[in-house]
Amino acid sequence: MKLEKSTKIGELIEQYPNVKDFLKTLSPEYSNLDNPELFAMMKDIATLEMVAIKGGFEFDELKEKLENFINA
Repeated sequence: MKLEKSTKIGELIEQYPNVKDFLKTLSPEYSNLDNPELFAMMKDIATLEMVAIKGGFEFDELKEKLENFINA
């Protein structure tokens, strides 16, 4: 999967389920990923660009962290 600004968080977590726990280690802002109702509502809306901003990252910084985690 190519990680782009427009990639939806739901697509990413569906393909790489461990990414959810990894994101929570990066920022407390990602703790909402554990809220099933909120995640269900946002998974098809929130893009990686939006996720990066919420966590206090630039997109390229978050992308690099995710790629390193996925490819480890």
